[in-house]
Amino acid sequence: MIKDKLAKPVSGKHGEALRQLLLQNRDRHNTAKPEDQQLALQHLMVWQTDRLRQTHQDLFLSNRYQAAAHYFVDDLYLSPSAIQRDKDLERVFPTLVKLLPDDTLETVANAIELNILSAELDQQLANIMFLQDRSLTICASQITEERYTDAYLATGAKDLRQRQLNLIEQIGHDLDHLVRFPFISLTLKLIRKPAHKKGLGSLHDFLERGFNTFKALGGAEEFMEIIVKREGKILENLNAGKASPFEI
Repeated sequence: MIKDKLAKPVSGKHGEALRQLLLQNRDRHNTAKPEDQQLALQHLMVWQTDRLRQTHQDLFLSNRYQAAAHYFVDDLYLSPSAIQRDKDLERVFPTLVKLLPDDTLETVANAIELNILSAELDQQLANIMFLQDRSLTICASQITEERYTDAYLATGAKDLRQRQLNLIEQIGHDLDHLVRFPFISLTLKLIRKPAHKKGLGSLHDFLERGFNTFKALGGAEEFMEIIVKREGKILENLNAGKASPFEI
């Protein structure tokens, strides 16, 4: 059973952190939310995605950075296959711990933590924005910068939002480091068909897309610097309650 895969603690620091995060993530996926909360979150995520694409429009249009920009938004933030990917991770967790160095497991753990944290922070924001004021229709088009800022400040999650940005930066640098090891690329190619046959396609594709995307960059330092600098400035504006916080 899947639960047995995560039942026993593991010795490595990052492997154990990953196990705890997978358990937390399982509980999150298995906990049913009221329909209005689900709807509020969906519309906020639509707005957030559009905002990210506008803020980093030049990266999405860049021949060099386009794929990396899509990976961060579509795979790390708004992945439609995240639930299946996480189930795949549970199934192969004992094997991952045996085969991968503990430092490599840190990157996987950071990606799961980012996914959990983003969902929790956005749910808090959506609940405040749409469900405390029932006069506001639950729709992405109802979100304004002023309403977003007010809801953001009401969550009191300044430190957690900074943690979210730190995770994004760390994941980017980790992927940039991992692509320098040729055996990882070869391994991902060799296990592609077996992974899909065993129902682990979502996990494999997520890992391979990330690896191939950052390998093609030929160095992610400039890309990550742009992302972190812009999003850091936006956090600074939001924390100060500035009007038009997304104008940077």
